[in-house]
Amino acid sequence: MFLTAYLSCASAYLSCASGEMVIKLNFSEPFRGVTYTDYDRSSPCKFYGDGSRYYELRIPLKGCGTKQEAPRVFINK
Repeated sequence: MFLTAYLSCASAYLSCASGEMVIKLNFSEPFRGVTYTDYDRSSPCKFYGDGSRYYELRIPLKGCGTKQEAPRVFINK
């Protein structure tokens, strides 16, 4: 499964792998900031932008606020 989203400043590609969700982000300009899961800055699932335009965030299916809604259906806000 995959999902592609286009935002005004970035495009995001989500894929599901064994035991994790993988989010690939491509920014239109160098990104210097923080991205984290579950609205929680203290989450261990985050990255700090260092000025690159491409980042990959791996979110485990067990942890970092990920919840299972149904068989084979996981969400993370």
